[in-house]
Amino acid sequence: MEWQILVRRDSKRCRVGYYVGFPVHCHSIRSRGYVRNVSKYVILSHRWDIGEPDFYEMYSKRYGVKPMPDGPGYEKLPQFCEKTRDDYDRAYVWSDTCCINKESSTELEEAIRSMYRWYKNAYVCIVHLAQASFINDFANEPWFKRGWTLQELLAPRRMRLFGKDLTGKDIYVGHLRNSPLQSISISEKMRWASRRQTTRVEDVAYSLLGIFDVSMPIAYGEGGKAFHSLLVAVAQSSTDNTLSAWAGEPSAHSSLCSTFIASMPWNIDSGW
Repeated sequence: MEWQILVRRDSKRCRVGYYVGFPVHCHSIRSRGYVRNVSKYVILSHRWDIGEPDFYEMYSKRYGVKPMPDGPGYEKLPQFCEKTRDDYDRAYVWSDTCCINKESSTELEEAIRSMYRWYKNAYVCIVHLAQASFINDFANEPWFKRGWTLQELLAPRRMRLFGKDLTGKDIYVGHLRNSPLQSISISEKMRWASRRQTTRVEDVAYSLLGIFDVSMPIAYGEGGKAFHSLLVAVAQSSTDNTLSAWAGEPSAHSSLCSTFIASMPWNIDSGW
């Protein structure tokens, strides 16, 4: 059974982003028929901000038709729904802030394992760039520096970037790279990751699971051991020898392979 939360937007109740009028429905996806019915959902990619609505706020319909609380985290969600309705005529949207029950370790682990696939299967990924007003500002946007947004950049087949003025720019992700993701070397992917930051050290590894198409246990609190476990999983599933092209301090989490396993992605030598 695959568990996924989708926020359904009801056009009769959600008005111009000032009210949260769309109910939240939790669906345990059991049948292929249902999956087909919701396959054209729109997914949001963004950098978390202060005052993001969480799963329980949406699930309990706590705000119903009450005015939306202040704060950028709350403002972008109805804007996201408006864009989904007006630009793509879709009935389902997905946002990681309020569509994952983070208090459930089981559901959080499943979400982390499935995140790449969810972004890949979305009809379109809407990217909210909170600090960019013009296209020329996109390169300096913090969204491009966060660890989790790397897979959100690479996984979708189609993206639309929105700056502060909500002027959209369509991006077909295939234009961002010349080769399929599977053909790109491990060291090159690690170079991409080395330019990004995560709030929790374990997320350096967990945010790369889908990019390397591997699976591993999720255990917050293990610190840098998570990245070591990621590289072991990658080594077991790939013949790409650029994995051992590291520079700097090796991993201290295994006496068997610490001499050739890097401790973090920025220790992978990609010629820089």
